[in-house]
Amino acid sequence: MTSWTPFVGPDEESEEIVMQVNVMVGGPQKLIPVDGVRQHQDETWIGVDHGATLLLGWGITPVAAIGDFDSTNPAELARLKAALD
Repeated sequence: MTSWTPFVGPDEESEEIVMQVNVMVGGPQKLIPVDGVRQHQDETWIGVDHGATLLLGWGITPVAAIGDFDSTNPAELARLKAALD
């Protein structure tokens, strides 16, 4: 897996630290707004369990994948590991 260091620094208008990360979790696919996800595909994503595999299927490579991956088959897990190396 790949380690990731988040951006830490002020935005242009204030001294607040600003960072947006999208998180995709597993769950019933029919409840996931895929069009909304695709509108944010160029943003930073983290995949949790099967959510990481879903992201890859939509052409989004997460910066990190976390979980026990018990619902991910071996071929999907191998593809995920290769994408994050």
